[in-house]
Order: sequence, then structure tokens, then C-alpha cells
Amino acid sequence: MLWARYDCRTGKKEELLEHLKSVGENACKIAQCLREVLNDISSEAYYAGIFHDLFKVVYQPDNIDEYCKNHDKLSFPYHEILSAVFFSNYALKTENINLSEDQIRKVAKAILLHHQGLRAITLENFFEGYNFIIKRAKAIKDLNKLVNDVLKSLGLREVMDVYVFLDFRTLEGLLTKSSEEDRYLSGILMIADNFSVETNLNEKSKRLLEMEINDYLKAINCITVTSR
Repeated sequence: MLWARYDCRTGKKEELLEHLKSVGENACKIAQCLREVLNDISSEAYYAGIFHDLFKVVYQPDNIDEYCKNHDKLSFPYHEILSAVFFSNYALKTENINLSEDQIRKVAKAILLHHQGLRAITLENFFEGYNFIIKRAKAIKDLNKLVNDVLKSLGLREVMDVYVFLDFRTLEGLLTKSSEEDRYLSGILMIADNFSVETNLNEKSKRLLEMEINDYLKAINCITVTSR
């Protein structure tokens, strides 16, 4: 089992595949609901959703019960960096994703920034974070299988060698441009991500952020928000 989150204290957990699919679908719906005021970025939103947490795979413990004896919860430092790097290379090197280079850039940027409220990405800590997580990735013997299992479950083509898709220089080149749509896509991903967490964990959040997100989704009459 792969986890998107696991709280050892409360037992609250969310499967990674379920989370990726949920965020992809919800991000796509939100983008479609906003087509009257934005250009159609629903394809970009979908791919941002299904790739945004992919490299949480490198932090999966062999035995979650043993892990919880010494930890409060699973943590995934810098997963967004390697997820963005992998996506940009995967989209450019394969024919499995039909997006232009500018669309790929938007998606990669949204993935990279979807935790910006928690940890700001600067050029300095981008390289620090990349070096940190790439060492973790290289230490995992079955990384190819882990990543390919997720890709296959998402209906995407598998790759022969995951490490070929982890060169940060591709992402670096994509981020030199910027547009207003970048911010819209990042916002859509953040909203879909937080909404999915609350919904899949089946609990009423006490955070103001989730209350604002629910009010926003109701206002645009996009995704059904269930009162609990």
C-alpha cells in the first residue's frame, strides 16, 4: 500500500493512488467550471493533479506499524520538486501526454508550487531540496517498479528507467517564463488538493482554509460539497 498521508496518532490515512486520481479529477472539474472567465486549462489541471504527489513513493516505509512506533506521521520533504522534474521530462520525452511545451511548463510550475504556502521554493532551496530527495530516490532499489505501478494505475505508459526522467535541468529551462495562467493553475491545484484531503479523510476540517475552499466551490457551483 502506498500512502499520500498517514497520521500515526489518529490513524487517519489516505492512499496515494486514490489521492492522485481524486485531485486530478477535481482539478479538471474546477478548471472546466471556470472556462467562462479563464482559457480552458482543464487538461493542464488534470495532469497537475495526477502527478503532483507522485514522488511521495520514495518515502514509503516497509512496515507502517513499525514506522509508527517512532514517528507521529509520514513526512515527504521536497516530494513536489522531484514530482515536477519527473513530470516535465516524462511529458517531453514520451508521446503519452499530448501537451505543448508551454502547457507542460504550466503543469510543472503548478506541481512545484502546490505547497508554496507551507514552504517557499527559492532557487537556493530548490537545489538543496533536489539534492536531498534525489539521494533518497537513488537509494531505493525498486523505484522503477514503484513509479511504474502508479503510472500504470493512472492509465499512463510505463518507462524503462525512471532515473532518465529525473534530470532537473529540463525543469529549470521551463521555469524561465511566466504568465497569469500559471497562477490560476497553481490555485486550482491547491484547491483541489486540499478539498480532496478533507473529502477522502471524511472529516470536517477546523482550518479556515478548508472552510474558504468549500465556500468557493459552492459559489462557482462546481463540485458538490457535502455538509458534515
